[in-house]
Amino acid sequence: PDMARAMRLMDGACTTGIAPACVEMARRLREGDGVPADPARAEQLLTGACDGGNGGACMAMATAAAASDARRAAGLY
Repeated sequence: PDMARAMRLMDGACTTGIAPACVEMARRLREGDGVPADPARAEQLLTGACDGGNGGACMAMATAAAASDARRAAGLY
């Protein structure tokens, strides 16, 4: 698959407010799945989607935070 093209498409969708695209893009960036890992960018994408009301983004942020910051994670669940 053309991951660079897929990421461009997801980025465009995310920019226009399609939160599931932000969540998937963040997952790939967090895990380095087909792209270089960029945890800071992943966090930024999830924060925007969570702030926009996407429960999946909030859950992904909480799950990622749970290992290192239980208080923050509890606030996101």
